[in-house]
Amino acid sequence: NLAGTTFTWSAPTLSDPGLTGCTARATATSSPIADTFINTTGARQTATYDITPIGPSTCVGSVVQLTIYIDPLADGTISVDNPVVCMNGSAILGFTMTVGVAPFEIVYGDGTTDFTVSNIANSHFIAKNGLTATTTYTLKSVSDINGCIQNITAQSVTVTVENPIADFTADVTTDCTPLVVTFTNNNVNDSTQYTWNFGDGSPEEITSNATVAHTYVNNSTVSDISYNVMLTAQRTNGAVVCTQTMTEFVTIRAGVNLSVSTTTTEDCSPVLVSFE
Repeated sequence: NLAGTTFTWSAPTLSDPGLTGCTARATATSSPIADTFINTTGARQTATYDITPIGPSTCVGSVVQLTIYIDPLADGTISVDNPVVCMNGSAILGFTMTVGVAPFEIVYGDGTTDFTVSNIANSHFIAKNGLTATTTYTLKSVSDINGCIQNITAQSVTVTVENPIADFTADVTTDCTPLVVTFTNNNVNDSTQYTWNFGDGSPEEITSNATVAHTYVNNSTVSDISYNVMLTAQRTNGAVVCTQTMTEFVTIRAGVNLSVSTTTTEDCSPVLVSFE
């Protein structure tokens, strides 16, 4: 606090070459020290100054040593256990703090909403359940107990939701044998495999055609027969296989059997014949 006092200092001693931004002042001045330190090491570092005061009458005072502690900016990464899930599936987001001192606070977003999660350890997991749409999750910032916050770039993961759709209609569902039914696939997608099971024991048919025709036969003359028709839509992405099914009943009426008998089939004219 002595008016007219000036100061000199050498460049501070650094604990690591990854700490930069310091200067030396050989010419005495009363201006404050204003150094900006950049810590790229990922751990706390120190800068130690030797400051020499010089009085108004050029008297040199005792050297004062001052140590500055510079913490790195917090940092982290995001990961996901299941990058591909089926409709209404689940995935777990993993957050790993690579730099900083716990507890941490993170901000991440899903493209629509940003979420803040506080007081977490170096590793943290968040479950995302009932997923219905492909979503990209982005880690936006990490801060630690020292208040060192860093905005994160290029840290995102995408969870792809596969949703094959099985949806069909039949032009007729009940009629007499033999019955030809034309089925219409109402949702044809190039990346989806469609398998038809007609329910009558005939071989399954795999096709992406919009329409499929099948002939049903009821050999009974006593009772109707109903068959359960199933369409399976399947989509494969890596090791993940997602399916959806739809079923519909088709009823084939009993056949008609005609039996005719007569009292005679040959006689002299005039012939009286009774038919039954």
